[in-house]
Amino acid sequence: MRNWFHYSSAELVGENQNRIFGLDLFRSIAIISVMLGHSNFVLGGGEWLPQTLHVAGVEWFFVLSGFLIGQIILRDFDKGLSFRSLWFFWRRRWFRTLPNYYLVLILTLVLGYFGLISTSLENFNWKFIFFLQNFDRPFFDFFWESWSLSIEEWFYIFFPLLAFLALQLKFLSKSNALLISILLLILAPLIIKMIQPPPANLNAFDFDNTYRKLVIYRLDSIIYGVLMAFLKLKFPQIWYKTRWAFLIIAIVVLQIFSFTELDLGSRFAQIFYYPLHSLTLALMIPFFDSWQKAPSWLSKPIIWVSKISYSLYLVHLGIILGLMTSFFKDYFEEWNLLMHSIFWLSSILLSSLIYLYFENPITRLRPKYQNRVS
Repeated sequence: MRNWFHYSSAELVGENQNRIFGLDLFRSIAIISVMLGHSNFVLGGGEWLPQTLHVAGVEWFFVLSGFLIGQIILRDFDKGLSFRSLWFFWRRRWFRTLPNYYLVLILTLVLGYFGLISTSLENFNWKFIFFLQNFDRPFFDFFWESWSLSIEEWFYIFFPLLAFLALQLKFLSKSNALLISILLLILAPLIIKMIQPPPANLNAFDFDNTYRKLVIYRLDSIIYGVLMAFLKLKFPQIWYKTRWAFLIIAIVVLQIFSFTELDLGSRFAQIFYYPLHSLTLALMIPFFDSWQKAPSWLSKPIIWVSKISYSLYLVHLGIILGLMTSFFKDYFEEWNLLMHSIFWLSSILLSSLIYLYFENPITRLRPKYQNRVS
């Protein structure tokens, strides 16, 4: 167990030692996929860029978060989960995720107020402060990329709390309490979608904004990563031996998804498509988790992209592409290659600055904070 516990610690404080290259690669694929999809959509052209399943990009983040966070929760389970440990866990998570979120939220408000980016300030409300903007209904035209952060933040609250309550049932073993918690978070979004009548005349935009981006429908997207963490902890031999088989199955299923036209009006699409998508991506984690090392010429850029991925996700769409749309829109078609180059370079530069001078310094303060309040 030493490797994955050490990786969780190193991953959270942003240090290179004891990192698992495959998981950094997994995260890098996720953010690059998201950025490719958004840049091609906004800037146009880009036929010379690799085409990816950009819809899957955020889903990769979800299952990876579940896998990493799941291991921390499993460790607490072994020690005996208490409300004190819950509060400790939540503080760590909020200390890691909230500063960047509020920084970019404020930056979006300021740039929008002065007309430097195109955004609908009238759609900003108090819900963005508490990650409620897409809890049970879609939101529009302001800080759209925050939808996935709401899902993650509420998962961080619901799942540990659910596990804690299950553990209070003395007739359940720790493993059974954890499995019941996982099962409940898998079933709850499915049941909610089943009992609600399907929308009429659902188009692709509404389907995406509803079934992919609402908290109440997508809490299960992260739990499949936790399920992988459970598999690794309880059945390490199976975890290692099945990594190639799981990877092949995942690739085949993803190809089927990409070449199959989805009937948005079907109950299968509305209820099961995204859970199956998340489960498929989670099957890839054993392979990436077993990829411990890589040559420095490959690992160094991948690790850096992985480190700045959170900042990249927050700034690339609303800030970078927002500014480019305001100042360079007339050049998107004529100077397409240059526009794409500006997008990637400026996104990486701004994210690196945020990571170096804001995100990482705050994260490094966290152990001192823990010592004071624990």
